[in-house]
Amino acid sequence: MAREQQQKGIARSIRIQQGMEAAAKEGRVPGPARTGYNSPDFCGVSAIDPVKGPIVRQLFTCLLAGESLRAAQRIAFQEGLSGSTGNLLSLATIHRMARDPFYTGLVRYGNEEYRGTHEALISVQEFNNLQDEVGYPQNKIRPQK
Repeated sequence: MAREQQQKGIARSIRIQQGMEAAAKEGRVPGPARTGYNSPDFCGVSAIDPVKGPIVRQLFTCLLAGESLRAAQRIAFQEGLSGSTGNLLSLATIHRMARDPFYTGLVRYGNEEYRGTHEALISVQEFNNLQDEVGYPQNKIRPQK
């Protein structure tokens, strides 16, 4: 009985991984919307939130200008951008956002990047410059072969 349950769990896990990979290849991201985007519609497409999107763009502009994560956090607080719990965005969250290629219109799954179905908040060039600013030059988006 326990072995059968274990095999069912493994099979379910494999199906979930296959589904997530298929979604990424289609340019969709399973799960909740990223900060600055609305939840995906029934087709799985995320649209830029008209209120939060410009604030996230402002955070990226601040970081590109060489400002600190703390300065970006202050801007988020002043503009009313909060985390999922309603609290101030943490420095780690802002840092993670700055390293996420999703904001360039890409979907990353595993070690692969796919063109997303959502609109970009920053350009690839800005993202690559941002990686230098936040100390992650290895995270730059490379041209596709």
